[in-house]
Amino acid sequence: MKDIIRKPSSIEELKMGDILDAQDYLGSWYLAIVIEDTSQSTKQIHFLPYQRSNRDEPFTKENDEARIAPAFEHAEASVDIK
Repeated sequence: MKDIIRKPSSIEELKMGDILDAQDYLGSWYLAIVIEDTSQSTKQIHFLPYQRSNRDEPFTKENDEARIAPAFEHAEASVDIK
């Protein structure tokens, strides 16, 4: 079985379903998932705290390499303890 939580070093290495930390356009880091492998240099990223797609962002090799990191490197895991 493929490991979906791994250390991405570039946009080109990301595959659909990979889980990572990603920084949104406002500068906040979130746990995220690659939802579309548009091309070798462009990936569509969904920020996991949000249910709607209006916060999805395209990430490109040219502009967004610094905005990806291994899962939980920047984002904190949210746990609902009751």
